[in-house]
Amino acid sequence: MKLLGEILEQAPEVKLLVTSRERLNLRWEWCFAVEGLATPPLTPPLVGEGQEEGFEDYDAVRLFAQTVRRTDRRFALGASHTLAITRICQSVEGMPLAIELAAAAVGTRTCAEIAGEIERGLSFLKTDLRDMPARHRSVQAAFEHSWHLLTPVEQRTFMALSVFRRGCCPQAAIEVTGAAPTVLDSLVSKSLLRWLPVGRYEMHELLRQYASERLAALPEVQTEARNKHWSISHLA
Repeated sequence: MKLLGEILEQAPEVKLLVTSRERLNLRWEWCFAVEGLATPPLTPPLVGEGQEEGFEDYDAVRLFAQTVRRTDRRFALGASHTLAITRICQSVEGMPLAIELAAAAVGTRTCAEIAGEIERGLSFLKTDLRDMPARHRSVQAAFEHSWHLLTPVEQRTFMALSVFRRGCCPQAAIEVTGAAPTVLDSLVSKSLLRWLPVGRYEMHELLRQYASERLAALPEVQTEARNKHWSISHLA
């Protein structure tokens, strides 16, 4: 970080492209949020009895098909796959790593079975590829890396927020987690929580699943968070 600052200080015309889950917090920094790949909707006209026009134009669908074809060149995006692939892309919110891991399982499971596995939990999204970095061999491993960079207060807050399945307002988040607004801001800056223009917090569904699994490992903390959530459910 210090080196980047020194480069920009001494050579202001230099442009550096840096990808990071967390902001660098340098005064020269311009932030561009990177969202998931475009996914098809679960409702008509793209999903129906047949393969509707435009389905293959979605980036998430193209990545899924491309990954499957690395091991099965005969794979085709037929009408029978439309709904299942849409469920897969939607459930991972277009996350490229998750889509690639899901597509790698097509040789042993149907697309519908893969969609069901993802909806049941994170453990399914993994690979044994030898040339894949350890922290990218599963979605869980990728999240573990970020988890260990959090402070204890941030970890506890992150876990407690998993009780909100459809996001929440700031007041509800504070009531359930007991965290200061600055802690919530920190989770936003680390891309573990999203702040929506409508004035609500939201968590990526896979991150919410991971946080929920962490919370379940601490029964007392989980019970406390759920009780608080129930008591202020009218705020969420």
